[in-house]
Amino acid sequence: MDTENLRILIVDDHMIMRSLIEKTAISLGLKQISHAENGQQALDKINDGSVDIVLADWNMPEMCGFDLLKAIRQNEDNNNLAFIMITAESEGSKMMEAMNNGATAYLTKPFSSDDFRDTIDKILIWLEKRRN
Repeated sequence: MDTENLRILIVDDHMIMRSLIEKTAISLGLKQISHAENGQQALDKINDGSVDIVLADWNMPEMCGFDLLKAIRQNEDNNNLAFIMITAESEGSKMMEAMNNGATAYLTKPFSSDDFRDTIDKILIWLEKRRN
C-alpha cells in the first residue's frame, strides 16, 4: 500500500506529543498528516471523510480517545478507518476495552520508533485487507 496517500489524523491535547508522532510518521513516509487537540475536533475531521488512520491519545479534555473510538465505530461509514490508541494507559484491562470497542491497534507511551513502525506496518496490512 502506498503510504504517501494515506491520510493520518493525530489526536492529542499535547502539542509536543502531536509533533513527536508526526515526525515519526513522516520518517515512515506518511505525508498527509492533520491534527486535532481533542476527540470532538477529531470527530469533525473524520466525518468529512478525509481520514484513513486515527492515532489518538486516551486522556484528553472534552472528548477522550475512548469516547472518540466509540463514536467512530457507531458510524458504519467508518468501518475501514484504522484506529490506533496511543496512551500511557498500560493496564491490560484498558487495552482490552479499547480493542473490544473497535481499536485496530494499541500503542503504549513511551514507544520507540520501531514499535511505531511495527504498528503502522500491521495497520497497512489491515487496511489492504479491508479495501480488497
